[in-house]
Amino acid sequence: MRAAQHITEADGFAARWARTLNGGRQSLMNSGDKGRKRESKLEQKQLARAAFPMPDTLLKSMFDTVEARVEQSGCDHTMRFTEQWIEEHEQAPSSVLEWLKGHGGFCDCEFVANAADHWEQNR
Repeated sequence: MRAAQHITEADGFAARWARTLNGGRQSLMNSGDKGRKRESKLEQKQLARAAFPMPDTLLKSMFDTVEARVEQSGCDHTMRFTEQWIEEHEQAPSSVLEWLKGHGGFCDCEFVANAADHWEQNR
């Protein structure tokens, strides 16, 4: 009985401590909160997807090509490989470059590291 009482007291202490750290609110999310959070994440993903400057097939091609060129030749901290790909595939440079810079792609190696991750997480 003493062991069970000790566990109950410890659980009570942990719950009080969690409420104290959480400003007196319960720290666990209820199912309504989880649903709203899931809906919000889905909405954010849809907005990110709608902002992609071109279809997924072209984005994948661009990411793969630029990554291969950076691995082969190194990055000179410009967007030369990206700009070459954009020109070769007749894409609108301003919208693509603006989107890339908005997601941390200020040179070819950053573009591969940052903007590609954003695309992968939201496609």
